[in-house]
Amino acid sequence: MQRCFQNEHRSQGLTVHKIIDSFALPEAGKCCYQVFWFKQGAGTLTVDLSTNVISQGTMFSVSPRQICSFDPIEAVTGYLLVVDVEYSKACHQKTFAVFEKLTRSRSPLVVRPKATDQIELEDIFQTMIRELTSCQAFQFDILEGLILVLASYFIEENAFPSESRSACRDTSIFEKFIASLETGFCSRKRVSDYASDLYIGPGYLSETVRRVSGFPASHHIRQRILLEAKRKAITTDASAGEIAYQLGFIDPSTFSKFFKTFSGHTFSDFRACRTAHNSN
Repeated sequence: MQRCFQNEHRSQGLTVHKIIDSFALPEAGKCCYQVFWFKQGAGTLTVDLSTNVISQGTMFSVSPRQICSFDPIEAVTGYLLVVDVEYSKACHQKTFAVFEKLTRSRSPLVVRPKATDQIELEDIFQTMIRELTSCQAFQFDILEGLILVLASYFIEENAFPSESRSACRDTSIFEKFIASLETGFCSRKRVSDYASDLYIGPGYLSETVRRVSGFPASHHIRQRILLEAKRKAITTDASAGEIAYQLGFIDPSTFSKFFKTFSGHTFSDFRACRTAHNSN
């Protein structure tokens, strides 16, 4: 199936795509936040290795650098909002803070709005498109307000709790750790590497990360490396040895042992299975 966006509207780091019949997803691994709203149609949206069912009215929030693939069962219509991370960080601080909260779990958030809410959603996306094409005064303020309304659907349905002062400090440490991990996981694989950045001890960092996420810092480091290895296995033709060196392993055998230990599969078995799945 040919996949294309129709009626693409963009301004600097923000783009709204109107989905008609079929569509092409943004470039794999792109550093952007994505919000999908599928008004009609059916299929599956796979985010990294998690497959999610698309039904009428479904909304998804996808984290930066996650790899998406779409498998339609029938034609879809709807919208896709793409917000560049650096753009939102520089120009839309409220938007950046909200999206960082939404994407903290790294798993896509799923919302199925009520039928009455879908009228408002249509109006939000149509207003965004008008603002992107008109370049009127206060455009950025209006767009940020509309994005925050979209985000509220995910916040309300996923019931993000309010935080005490100590919990806020824990969250701040966790978010700084994750941000540092995103840029350093290929070369820094010890908890102490990240703790030194935050001027705290590795034990304190690990326990703080556990309080916020349910897992210690070492688990997040391993899972981030493993995720990148799986992404490269799926999206490139690089050999296991080449990927091992790209991810900072001293030799391919160490990488192979790491991959099998933490994924439960050999690298070659995983790639063959995913290749067979994608060809079906």
